Amino acid sequence: MPQKRPRRKALPEWKRMNQRAELERRLASVLEVQIPKQQDENIEKAIPLQEVVSEEVSVSSSESPTDIGRLDAALVKTITTRGSKRTKKVSIRYEAHEASPHQIELVRLAHRIVWETRERIMDSVRYWRAPFLPPPGLDAFAAPGELRVHKVNPDAFITQFTPGDADEAYAKSFGWLSRAREPFIRWEHVTRERAAKGAVRKQPSALRHAEEEIVHTIESAKEIEEEIVQEAEADWGVPTLVPKIVPWRVLTGFLVLAVLVTAPAEAVHFGRSLSSSWAAVSSRGEAALQNIELAMNGDSLAQADAWRSVSEDFKASDRALNEANALAVALSKALPQTSTYYASARALLRSGNLTAQAAVALSQGMTRAFDEPARYPVDRLHVFVPYLEQATSLLDEAVQVAGEVEVNKLPASAKAKAGTLIDTLGSAQTSVREIVLLQTLAVQLLGDESQRRYLFIFQNPAELRPTGGFMGSLADVIVDRGEMRSITVPGGGPYDLRSQLTEHVKPPQPLSLIADRWEFQDANWFPDFYTSAEKIRWFWMKSGQPTIDGVISINADVMVELLKVTGPVEMPEYGKTIMADNFLLETQKAVELEYDRVENKPKKFIGDLMPRVLERLKQGKRDDMLKLAGLLSQSLEKKDIQVALFHKDEQALIERFGWGGRFQPTQGDALAVIDTNIAGQKSDTSIAEDVKIDTQIQTDGSVENTVTITRTNSAVKGELFHGANNVDYMRLYVPAGSELLEANGFSPPSDDLFKKPLEADQPDPTLAQTEQHVRKGPGGVVITDELGRTSFGGWVQLEPGETRTTVFHYRLPHTTFDMANALLTEGSKRDQTRAVYTMLLTSQSGKAGRTFAQHVQYPESWTTAWNNTGAGADLSGTWDHDSVNALVFSTNDSAKAGE
Repeated sequence: MPQKRPRRKALPEWKRMNQRAELERRLASVLEVQIPKQQDENIEKAIPLQEVVSEEVSVSSSESPTDIGRLDAALVKTITTRGSKRTKKVSIRYEAHEASPHQIELVRLAHRIVWETRERIMDSVRYWRAPFLPPPGLDAFAAPGELRVHKVNPDAFITQFTPGDADEAYAKSFGWLSRAREPFIRWEHVTRERAAKGAVRKQPSALRHAEEEIVHTIESAKEIEEEIVQEAEADWGVPTLVPKIVPWRVLTGFLVLAVLVTAPAEAVHFGRSLSSSWAAVSSRGEAALQNIELAMNGDSLAQADAWRSVSEDFKASDRALNEANALAVALSKALPQTSTYYASARALLRSGNLTAQAAVALSQGMTRAFDEPARYPVDRLHVFVPYLEQATSLLDEAVQVAGEVEVNKLPASAKAKAGTLIDTLGSAQTSVREIVLLQTLAVQLLGDESQRRYLFIFQNPAELRPTGGFMGSLADVIVDRGEMRSITVPGGGPYDLRSQLTEHVKPPQPLSLIADRWEFQDANWFPDFYTSAEKIRWFWMKSGQPTIDGVISINADVMVELLKVTGPVEMPEYGKTIMADNFLLETQKAVELEYDRVENKPKKFIGDLMPRVLERLKQGKRDDMLKLAGLLSQSLEKKDIQVALFHKDEQALIERFGWGGRFQPTQGDALAVIDTNIAGQKSDTSIAEDVKIDTQIQTDGSVENTVTITRTNSAVKGELFHGANNVDYMRLYVPAGSELLEANGFSPPSDDLFKKPLEADQPDPTLAQTEQHVRKGPGGVVITDELGRTSFGGWVQLEPGETRTTVFHYRLPHTTFDMANALLTEGSKRDQTRAVYTMLLTSQSGKAGRTFAQHVQYPESWTTAWNNTGAGADLSGTWDHDSVNALVFSTNDSAKAGE
């Protein structure tokens, strides 16, 4: 049983008063306090009847389990007989129910109950829960100070260096020259005198005519300005004054503007033509980019300082932009050719500064989380929360500011970088939000509120099974606030449960090659990990074991990478030093050859090794923890670690992150190749597998796939553990309803090798529900409908040094036009010349040496309008993770889609 947590320290009197007030407030229907009849007379003498109050205790369903536990403890302590050492169990019910017929008698009153006449504050004031923890130290008060981010307010710089008033701005930049233009400008109402109707206008001279043409252009602009100003006067109710400029002065200014407009339309170029301060914008921006590279690649201890330098560089660049010559800034803002550049430059600098500040917050949070002392490991996650929230807020603002950038109007040299920056900001924002969810999930999984029990399954990919490998070892682990309170590794592995199993069921037909009954060690039969995890839990519970909160599978390759982080682990009692290079071989020898035959606990070696590895991890430095986090992320992506939780909300998050090893639903094509080693020893480490997928799309949109699987056994016959005949039950999982047209290349074992199930055993309900419509297909292939797919299964045997090719040819149940109708938007669906093909390639956990290549052939009249890879219609690579190949075709054909 999990160990009980230590009692809390005695609470001060004011805290006990608060708890007592809360206890009195919660009275309802869980316990009934009744005074025995034979004691009525004595009690009435001691206490007036009106002073004895009998109430009921109730707990609303909204209360947390922690508060209920405290209420329970307080009640039991109050009503049990003083001096009694017998423990009394009190059941707590969370919902409304009838009063229990069992009542606890109050033997005697320890204190006289007297109700005060004054009004209790708790009756009129909302209950305030006093703090339970001791006051924090000075470090805790100092920590929030580091969260303060020095934001840059661009308006403050504009007010300081570029005043909004034109006179002030001109005077600030040109000093006494501002007085030289005063005779040429006067401030007056915008309304101008209009020529009377019918007035005769003198014919201007040729020179005067040219001048009037220019002035007329300006007058047109003035008319628009007049309309705007008059509207403003009507709205505000006050007169508006505007400067009236002498025409020749306007003409001079217009010629100057014409010269500037012909220059490159960039705000920085204007500044360079008038002030050298603009050069600082570019130089500090380059410095920011260099510091970003240092921050991302540098030592973790210096990352916070590096990101702080990035922030300062962005601030300096923004300051240089504001300190530039006032006239240059005014022109940059006013001219249509440059106003967008100026605003976009400011937005890019602000978003860069905000992003750098977010990185500072994250770096500081990680530093404090790893370096600060913590009573429990989960407390480190709580320390990280405020920094994470600060970074989230800053990135949200950065994305909003970056949205002000008009990428299409930027110079060609800047478009690509600006677009990349905006996309990166969006990805960073999403990533940090995912970290927030991950932190919430991690706190729950680590047993922050209550202890958690998990069943760890250690799989050996050398003997490949659907979820990653044969389950040779397991560990029952109890986690409490991030600490592993207990680790129990059965010495005989899963075989220790064999004698405890209370229900016996028949195995899947292929497993009858090695067993006449389905048992725990073969429970991971389904390639969908959650389905297998539920079956593992079923066998676990039917063997009389305690309830578990989840199943976590770990492949042996993870231990190899883990030992690269911890370094060698000494095992003197076994005469071994376990390191990354020899873990697989030495462990295999210890559990299969070198164990004590009398004791008969071959898995004891695993139980002795695990605590030592965990202890080395606890002693690791921060950089080691970061390496461990990277290893965990990579292992989850490659399915070397898979998680199944039996709490729906938590499992939903696991599947959202893609850590559940689930078969994902799809509207298009799908393929998974699942190998199952049955009686093939540890030979899968020597099997190289190459999968070629030839996809043929016809003019009517129908799709046929030919999957060719070439497997080679490179082992030497008789080699220790590996030099045996590889016996593989191979299954292809394709879209539900697919029709198998042809199959060949199989070599099934002899029928007399299969064991007959025991007559007393019952069919397994999970198997009957999962594998439906079992039937035979071409080449003796077994066809079933399971996990939302259609499965083609057959036996393939491979001797050492042998190569064999297996072929499946099948037709999909839907066309490319059906996929288009299911996947495209409503607007695209109306375009009957569109066709869509998608292929979801689901990898198998533990199958690291498998490669794949898909070739998609489509009608010559079709063209690819879009694909997700950017490499054409074909896709290839190492099949150690899930992949998608998506294509949108333009059919250029009058034939209607999906007729």
